[in-house]
Amino acid sequence: MWLLGCMLLTFSMAAAVAAPVAADAQESARGVVYTSAPLPQGHWAVQAARRAEALGLVSDFLPAQRSVPRLVVGAVLRDAALEASSTAPGLTGLTEGWLARFVEEFPESQQSAVPAAPPPFAGGSAAGVQYGRHQGRAAPGEGEYPPDRTGALPLADAAGITVGASLSFLPRSWLAVAAAAELSDARLSIPSGDLVLGWRKLGFSVGRQPVGYGYAEGGGVVLAGNVALDRVQVETTQPLELPGWLRYLGPTAFNTFFTRFYEERHVGEPFFWGASLSVQPHSRFTVSIHRASTIGGGLAPEPISARSLLLTFVGKHTGHLADQVVSAEFRYRLPTESVLPITVYGEWGSEDSAGSFYKVPGIMSGVFVPALPVVPEVSVGFEYSQFGTSCCGNPPWYRHVAHPGTWVLRDRPLAHPAGGDGSEVLVYGRWDALSSRLQLDGRAFRRDRGDENLFSPERHGTSSGFAASAGWRIRPRAELFTNAFREGGTGWVEQQLRVGTRILF
Repeated sequence: MWLLGCMLLTFSMAAAVAAPVAADAQESARGVVYTSAPLPQGHWAVQAARRAEALGLVSDFLPAQRSVPRLVVGAVLRDAALEASSTAPGLTGLTEGWLARFVEEFPESQQSAVPAAPPPFAGGSAAGVQYGRHQGRAAPGEGEYPPDRTGALPLADAAGITVGASLSFLPRSWLAVAAAAELSDARLSIPSGDLVLGWRKLGFSVGRQPVGYGYAEGGGVVLAGNVALDRVQVETTQPLELPGWLRYLGPTAFNTFFTRFYEERHVGEPFFWGASLSVQPHSRFTVSIHRASTIGGGLAPEPISARSLLLTFVGKHTGHLADQVVSAEFRYRLPTESVLPITVYGEWGSEDSAGSFYKVPGIMSGVFVPALPVVPEVSVGFEYSQFGTSCCGNPPWYRHVAHPGTWVLRDRPLAHPAGGDGSEVLVYGRWDALSSRLQLDGRAFRRDRGDENLFSPERHGTSSGFAASAGWRIRPRAELFTNAFREGGTGWVEQQLRVGTRILF
């Protein structure tokens, strides 16, 4: 019933937004932030904002999900540079480099937080070309139980040149439009696009964008944000201050979305719903609840009724109607900034059955150091993830008997990329060099997949790998980039390489 309580809290938040309040510019030192399209979680500026919060340079950065409105990110970087100049001079070079690169990429952020009139062309647009090669590709398996359960489904190798462009407009202070297109092998695709309406501290979105929940670097228990969804969405763009006794929960953020899976692997074209709620009772401590569920469709379709929807939303079993995943998460910024800034975090989740919370949980824990003492341009982190094997009447992770398509979309896991049953050890780091003109990212991991993993038996057992990327702003508004990935186990290897260039305008 705690989920019902979360729903009631959400209604309270909506009431808080709708209630008469002073102008946002009077409520926040950073003023009104105009509506803007989201930046994906992997964007360098989102990572920089995450580091600024972990360094204690900003106190009100509480995004509703892993993708963040870009003007919110810009305001965070501006506040971080200002705070560092007065309280942390050792971080001034790093934060000023972030801000300069962001302003160069998004020209509208040069204006004050409340410009006299929003620019009709919002900048942040780009065009580029890249060459990519991906070998040993595989999609996650289907089905829950043998003999229908499969492991990794091989995909053809891919290689070739891709030409792409993205455009962004801000025709009104409450309206933002953004879209991206790619041309490869004479085929045109739209990897992302969004129409965003803003009202006070809420954003209403319609379009194709990834949705991810959780703080973990390697990917969340519920949604990792690695797959673009054709969704409708409502979320907070700035944290809410709740009325009455709810104010003791502190700043509050929430996201909810709704979509449908139109894929051959998803029988009956099920609906898909997700929601996340985060509260910050202390500036150092954040608690979150994440939920997602398939609804309808499947091998034995059940009618969708108001009662069955309500039961799904509060976390009750509804036969074959839904496959539900839920997790609770915490994050704590240790009071050790004077020696070494450290953030610890953890997530604990359940697949479809309440008993799996303690019998076969999905657990993630990690430590994040946003800046090293001698070289603040470098951040490092460590993460451990483990997903239990089904037992005691609890189902396998990310599999469901009535939904053979599993927790997958467009041949990619919706949640943790390791694929469920098993474990992963991950070490990650970032280096912002040359005043953030050169940015290097790296990850090294070791995975151990169990029998019920979405990629087993083809990728059963131990594997190891790495992911690395580099972006170099060689001159104002022009950059080179490269990404590499490799994972290998007994008898198999998957590897990918991309190199390219883009012009910003």
